[in-house]
Amino acid sequence: MSFDHVAFQVSDMDSSISFYTQKLGFKLNFRSKNEEEKEEYAFLEYGNARL
Repeated sequence: MSFDHVAFQVSDMDSSISFYTQKLGFKLNFRSKNEEEKEEYAFLEYGNARL
């Protein structure tokens, strides 16, 4: 069994990205912000794992 990706809802995107990239070694692949919908997405990767 395997999975493709995992999603988390966070209260502070900048802090979360910093934690995953600086402390856990993830690479930020993509970040997008939709002002109208008040949504923000970030895709991080570590090996075959994607958040």
